[in-house]
Amino acid sequence: MNKFKFAGVAMLLVTSISVLAGETPTILALGDSITEGSKSFACYREVLVPELRRKNIAFKFIGPKTDAVSAHAGYGGKNTGYLLSVSKKTYREYPADIVMIHSGHNSFSKDKPVPGIIRDTEAIIDNIRKINPKVQVLLAQVIPAGKLPKYAYIPELNKKLESLVARLVQNGSRITLVNQEVGFDWKTDTVQDKVHPNASGARKMSNKWLAALLPALGHANILSYEQVRLWNGTAPGVAANLSPEKDEPRGRISHVSIPTLDVYRPYQPNGFTLIICSGGGYRKLASGPLGIGAVDEFLNDGYTVCSLKYRLSPPSSQVVEDACMDGARAVRLIRSRAKEWKIDPERVGMIGFSAGANMILNLACQNGRGDPKAEDPLESLSGHPDFMVLAALWHNKQNSITDWAIHPNLPPALILSTRDDRTAPTQKAEEIAKAIRAVQVPVQLEIYDRGGHMAFNFPTPTAADWAQRFRKWTKQLNFGSQK
Repeated sequence: MNKFKFAGVAMLLVTSISVLAGETPTILALGDSITEGSKSFACYREVLVPELRRKNIAFKFIGPKTDAVSAHAGYGGKNTGYLLSVSKKTYREYPADIVMIHSGHNSFSKDKPVPGIIRDTEAIIDNIRKINPKVQVLLAQVIPAGKLPKYAYIPELNKKLESLVARLVQNGSRITLVNQEVGFDWKTDTVQDKVHPNASGARKMSNKWLAALLPALGHANILSYEQVRLWNGTAPGVAANLSPEKDEPRGRISHVSIPTLDVYRPYQPNGFTLIICSGGGYRKLASGPLGIGAVDEFLNDGYTVCSLKYRLSPPSSQVVEDACMDGARAVRLIRSRAKEWKIDPERVGMIGFSAGANMILNLACQNGRGDPKAEDPLESLSGHPDFMVLAALWHNKQNSITDWAIHPNLPPALILSTRDDRTAPTQKAEEIAKAIRAVQVPVQLEIYDRGGHMAFNFPTPTAADWAQRFRKWTKQLNFGSQK
């Protein structure tokens, strides 16, 4: 049953698009200059489109205009009345599965424009739905502006947009209210004109759109999405003026020097946080696709899912140490925001695949519990995970069990292996499990006959029941009462 929810970030009608098998979902971005973009300010599409690609999500932006980023239907300097005048023709020519609308600027407070904007917005949606009743509309509450008194009407407009969506949902419309107002500060997030986004504002807008787009594109329902940089400024030991990271095929990336955490929050958190650490031999990462796969698998159960993008070689010259530093930082950052994200700071676990599992075990062996005297408040928190899942554990250059500093304070471990994995042989997984068991740390080893090195990777693991075994295993851990 469809539900209309308000959580301060977005109101979601819990539906997804109906796209024929094999077809790529299409998206029409409709709005004014904030949608169209310009050389003088940042545009959310400049962030959103590459982010969708990195996550290996199928999509295609369509529309009557095209720039270096994507097609769109952004009309600089035009108000909602103008968008209404072109909406029917535009949608007939570009009948997208999803329509993103951000409109409400380019009017004057002295004209008391809110009733007219609401009327025109509803008429736009009506025009689109008459052509395609199954269309998914993402309607934004508009970003605040500091150009006053011209835009003093925006707070009132956003409240009326909220009421409009509530009414349309009750009438059966497939519509999501995307709250672009909350968290956007025109003082820090706009260019000199106090209206159009700067790089920070574009990133915030993209995050809000992505949180709404993922359910619309058939992925798990999320309360919010946020991409967080792990370090204030440059990460420790990173040289200046490095070349930017590179996009690789199938959503992979390389040359990472700016570590980040993609945070996907559920509507009803169960207290557990999962940090997903993808592999790639410390040279490439599939953090986007694998993170989205974990979202689809775990988010609806209440897990908060975080996908870690850690440093790689190149450019790092001591990549294992740097990656472990990023992993510990991610744990600390999550604990620092536990109250805000409604999670338990003592139920933060890490799930690693291949090199990601290697990084997690190395991190756990460091026993980094935090420095209470550290100047950085985050560094005073423990960077030690509360549990770890080591899937297809790649040993890198650590071929002997003595190359691992196994100690009694390791977190409980679930180790996953397949007998036909030539990259991470089962024998090595058995040796690690035996060593952990010898220091009296709880460990569970699950061995599958077939599946190879990628058996546990999302979105389509060949060891299809491992996530169910993981859920069962967490219930056995001594975390007190399960939330």
